[in-house]
Amino acid sequence: MERTLTVVGRGAAVAVPDTAVVRASVAVSRATVAAAWAEVSDLVMRAVRTMSEHLPAGRYAAHEVSLWPQERTVGEQTVRSFEARRGLVGHCPDLEAAGALIDALVAGLDEGLQIEGVSVEVADPLAALERAREAAWLDAERRAEQLADLADGQLGPVLSVEEVADHGGVALKRMVASAPLVPGETELSAALRITWRLVD
Repeated sequence: MERTLTVVGRGAAVAVPDTAVVRASVAVSRATVAAAWAEVSDLVMRAVRTMSEHLPAGRYAAHEVSLWPQERTVGEQTVRSFEARRGLVGHCPDLEAAGALIDALVAGLDEGLQIEGVSVEVADPLAALERAREAAWLDAERRAEQLADLADGQLGPVLSVEEVADHGGVALKRMVASAPLVPGETELSAALRITWRLVD
C-alpha cells in the first residue's frame, strides 16, 4: 500500500501599503426633516466637489443615506429634532493624496464632517504573496522532512499542491494613521497543503 504524507505549510511576507481609502460622513441635526435634509445635501455637494478636485472620476462616492428623528429632554420639555447623514468614500492613489483630501474636507466642511477611518492598502500585493507562498513551501517541506523521518521514511515526489484559505489573511503589523499618513507595514500570508509520496 502506498504511503503518503500531507502537510500544511504557512508563510508570510511584508509589504508597505501605498494606497489609502478615506471613509467619512457629513451629518446635521435640525428641527425639521426638510431643514436637516437641505443642509446635509448642501454639505455633501461641497464634499463631492472637494473630492473631485483631489481624486480621479470614479474613485469617490457619496452613499449611505440616513434620516431619523431624535428626542432630548431640556428641563421638563422634550425637544424633537431630525438628523440627516450621508456617507463619503474616497479611494486615494497614494498616501499623500489621502492626507491632502482629509485636510481639504476638514477645511471645507468644518463641524459637519466626521472622519470615520482611513485604511491603507497595497495596490499590487502579487510580489509579496509570491514570497509568502515560497515561505509556505519551505515551511511545509521542513515539517514533512521531520515527519517522514519519524515515520522511518523519506520524501518522494510531490503528488499534489493546494493553496488553502489561511485565516491569518492580511495582518496589519504596524500602521500609524495621522497627518501626514505613515503607512507602516502590512503582512500578507499564504498557506499550502502539499502531499508527498513516502518512500523507504
